[in-house]
Amino acid sequence: MEKFFILLCEEIRDERNGARTLIGVFPIHGIKMKTPALFPKFGIYTVSSFDYLAKFKNIKLKIENPKNEKIFETSILQYDKAENTNTAVIAINISPLPFPMAGEYTFTFFGENGTEEKTKFLIVNE
Repeated sequence: MEKFFILLCEEIRDERNGARTLIGVFPIHGIKMKTPALFPKFGIYTVSSFDYLAKFKNIKLKIENPKNEKIFETSILQYDKAENTNTAVIAINISPLPFPMAGEYTFTFFGENGTEEKTKFLIVNE
């Protein structure tokens, strides 16, 4: 596994038994909703090889609206490495996250060395 696998959802919960539950996983093609909208929580879950993730050097996440305006940015201070595998997981709940308009939003994970991974999320107005 060389690249990111990214899922977007309403919430990520860490369970007592060590499991992680993703609530309300969004379809890859996007969703219909009234805008402007505000998600009380918004989850971003990624899976990658640990070696690939280590290449990023100081990972950050940036979210841009359809006008390419930044609506959120944060540093990823930690991620989980699965035992006995080369798999790394990033699980983030953003609370709250605004979606001010319909259109295609861009989620970018990037590092200071120029490495980046992007995914798009389409919101269509009801």
